[in-house]
Amino acid sequence: MTSYNFIAIVLGLICTIWGYPIHGDLNRISSYVTTRYRNAEHHLVTRKMNAKSFFLNQIIKGHSDAVWSVAYNHDGSKLVSGSVDKTIKVWDMENGGKLLNTLVGHEGCVKSLAFNNDGSRLVSGSYDNTIKVWDMDNNGILIQTIKGHSKYVDSVAYNHDGSRVVSGSYDRTIKIWNMTAGGSLLHTLEGHNDYVCAVAYNYDGTRVVSGSADKTVRVWDMENGGTLIQTLEGHSKTVTSVAYNHNGTRVVSGSYDKTIKVWNMEDGGFQPLTPPLHTLEGHENNVNSVAYNYDGSRLVSGSHDKTVKVWNMENGGSLVQTLKGHSEGIKSVTYSNDGSSIASGSWDRATEIWKHACPAGTVPDVNNTQQCQKCPKGAYEADGTCQTCPPGSSQHLDGQVSCDKCQTGTYQKHGGNEPCKKCPAGTFQFLTGQTFCNECQAGTYQPNEGEKSCMKCLTGNFQPQIGQKSCNKCKSGTFQSKEGKQSCKLCPVGSSSSRSGQNICDECQAGTYQPNQGKRICKKCPPGSIQPLFGQIACNKCRAGTYYHSGENICDECPAGSVQPLEGQTTCDLCKSGTYQLFEGQTRCFGETMPNLLPTFVAPVVVVSLLIVVYFSGRVVERKTVAVAAAIMV
Repeated sequence: MTSYNFIAIVLGLICTIWGYPIHGDLNRISSYVTTRYRNAEHHLVTRKMNAKSFFLNQIIKGHSDAVWSVAYNHDGSKLVSGSVDKTIKVWDMENGGKLLNTLVGHEGCVKSLAFNNDGSRLVSGSYDNTIKVWDMDNNGILIQTIKGHSKYVDSVAYNHDGSRVVSGSYDRTIKIWNMTAGGSLLHTLEGHNDYVCAVAYNYDGTRVVSGSADKTVRVWDMENGGTLIQTLEGHSKTVTSVAYNHNGTRVVSGSYDKTIKVWNMEDGGFQPLTPPLHTLEGHENNVNSVAYNYDGSRLVSGSHDKTVKVWNMENGGSLVQTLKGHSEGIKSVTYSNDGSSIASGSWDRATEIWKHACPAGTVPDVNNTQQCQKCPKGAYEADGTCQTCPPGSSQHLDGQVSCDKCQTGTYQKHGGNEPCKKCPAGTFQFLTGQTFCNECQAGTYQPNEGEKSCMKCLTGNFQPQIGQKSCNKCKSGTFQSKEGKQSCKLCPVGSSSSRSGQNICDECQAGTYQPNQGKRICKKCPPGSIQPLFGQIACNKCRAGTYYHSGENICDECPAGSVQPLEGQTTCDLCKSGTYQLFEGQTRCFGETMPNLLPTFVAPVVVVSLLIVVYFSGRVVERKTVAVAAAIMV
């Protein structure tokens, strides 16, 4: 047993002890207590909502003729509309009022719609004299057609638990249908003298109220088979719409006499000849529809004067707001269960949605308190106001809820509707929503606009400055072997670079040298010196006793009969008269001071020595050497 049921039983016992009559069983009392507790849970939220104004949030179009009935499901996620075009349309209110389905089956205009308490069933009344039941958990398929009225069905309503449906008809009767037994007829209530335009259950299903073209409002006791409890008189024309408040203590009725009357039902409707508590005036034409919000603190009415009015029922029904949006008369109005939304259907074929807040991207129109206006270009809607797009973003459309951040490679300094600009050459931006671009760092460049990064200078190039759109080539005599550098290096000694933009320097070739850094070319070795290696910083002088042989680029020994006492020479000196030199590569000549016996004793030795050298070394003795030896022997 729930806590609600327990409280209900206790209340029932107390009422019995004190002698108060209890109409119905404990289940009904439990339902009443549960309803009151649920109301309390939402009371504060609803009161806060009611303190706000309504704005035209959305206009839904799709019917080809007048919209005569509208109804929200239990959680406001779906709205249904019935039309003279004989169709019912189901709208998805969680997705901007997108059309979910069109229910086809009636052969006359759809005059009245009502959901059960969990939204799983929808009942419709039509001018084809039938009532139809639709399965809203199964894509709105038709599951039942109830026949019994002989004329138009003008109004239908579910009771609190969905076990009963009440219908009012042009045949002047009210019928009660048992939905737990296949829609079988339970009762037919008769008493009205003209067609029945409106019917409604109270919160616990113990009462039905009806309005008629006979200008009366009647209250029926459903605990006693639908006996007539009271007839309320006061309207001067047809009563078009009736509604109970959340706890059954009030009934309201709207009429062709342009008024809304509030009736006291605190005694269950038993008090005879009850006068209206209040008469609400303000509409300029027929009042076609009335509906309470969830906690009974507000009432909404729709009229043929093209307006929707909101009334404060906590202080006698003072007018809170008049909503203007439809271009023709309004046939039906309804509150969402949480009181945050009002829907109105009109002869202009549209259904308008009124909310406590303007649609996203719009704000209240300062010149029209019921209308919303789009935020202009360069602005967005936030918390009900239009905010200028901040720097680093822009918005070229109106009615938006956000601004577009500048993309990578772009920037925007001032916000508003100024477009984002491309970063100029030499700059970049890798983030979105920025107010400036970053200059390319030294060693990098960017030749294009609107880029999100800079490129490194290639090898052989450099860039010492920031914000540049190109790199500089390394000059001759310099190089750069790495990318993204701010400077070039001097070619090292022993190398050179005669071209610009090089990533390496050329080694000096054999026969050349370079003692300095950063030179374009290598120097040739000077006469009297050689360099057989690459990449050298100096040349080697020919040693004493040798000379530079230009044809072979080598230092060659001075031949016999000649000498060279100095380094780095290009020739050898012939021995002067009276001197001689028997060997190559010598630095001085011998004089004539040797004894005359030399030819006799030395010549054979020299000849033998030469022959031995030739034999062991295999060297061919030049003619001049042999000649010298021969001369000595002579």
